Amino acid sequence: MYKSLKINSFKGFQEFVLDNIGKINLIAGVNNVGKTALLEAIFLHCGAYNPSLTLNLDKFRGFEQLHVEFGGEWEKSPWDSLFNNFDKSKKIEIRGDFTDGNVRKIGLQVVRSSEESPEKGPIIQSGPSAFRNIPLDTENTIVLRLNYEEFTKKKFNKKKSGASFLSIGPNGVSTPMVKQSPFSTIFLPARYRIPLEEDAKRFGNLDVVGQQNMLLDALKLIEPKLKRIAVVASGGIPVLYGDIGLSQMLQLPYMGDGMSRLASIILAIGNAQDGVVLVDEIENGFHHSMMQKVWAAIDRAARHSNTQVFATTHSLECIIAAHKAFSQAEHYDLLVHRLNRVDETIKDVTFNQCDLDTAFELKMDVR
Repeated sequence: MYKSLKINSFKGFQEFVLDNIGKINLIAGVNNVGKTALLEAIFLHCGAYNPSLTLNLDKFRGFEQLHVEFGGEWEKSPWDSLFNNFDKSKKIEIRGDFTDGNVRKIGLQVVRSSEESPEKGPIIQSGPSAFRNIPLDTENTIVLRLNYEEFTKKKFNKKKSGASFLSIGPNGVSTPMVKQSPFSTIFLPARYRIPLEEDAKRFGNLDVVGQQNMLLDALKLIEPKLKRIAVVASGGIPVLYGDIGLSQMLQLPYMGDGMSRLASIILAIGNAQDGVVLVDEIENGFHHSMMQKVWAAIDRAARHSNTQVFATTHSLECIIAAHKAFSQAEHYDLLVHRLNRVDETIKDVTFNQCDLDTAFELKMDVR
């Protein structure tokens, strides 16, 4: 699990340190302070060797198509917004320190094809819908280089290093095969609804290993009448159904946004065993009166799967509910991180159980 994180030149972060990371991390702060960007940085770092993950970030924020313009003064790539103040002359650097003593560093920089000789790989996206103003000159190729370094304590501090490349040219996007990420990571964006078939697939993964009750037990906290969950093909698409004692089972989304949202979160945690789950605006879809039960379910699932959770929120009720839920749990695994912007620098203020007790007693706003 992550113990600390350091980010340089990524989006709004010139230099940022998250120095005290827990098992469950709730990230607060005013609008546009970098809460979602922090999740994105963690997502890229979890991927370790895979530069194509950068293309997922716009999709998570609701942008479905790539926007690329080659040549001239205003050349644009999908990576421009990843760099602090759009300054691509500086390398993005993200360092993660883990509780087992291991360290991983990744660096991202945009280079011209003439500066690098990336290994060619399969084109994963092509066609005019993906690009604008693309000339026929095949030399117009932009390359994102990802460098990684690993220091593995268990292997006598042996250093591993390497690089992988993501190329965008007139024919599409080409990336070499990269090795598998060190651990499972799932991102649940605020503006991108998880497809019904994806949740059904994740439930199937739990069902295969006899862990299906993880979801059932969690959802029963919201809907006590729920007796059973099953995957049913609806219009050729696998969908989760629930039995609440009616004449027939209901699709889970028909039971309300809260049921669907909690199902997505618990299924993500269950499918990221020994890994990381990132949830943007975790309170979405839940009435504030249900949040304490939601956090109790997240705590139980994360403990069962040994999953580290990072979530953002705008809601004071969400923070209070999380504090109450973990205060009643066997172990208090929650840390609240409030991001503050001072001039051009973003700082983290961390609240543990004692800090939150004091803050709420004094009626301080920790958002």
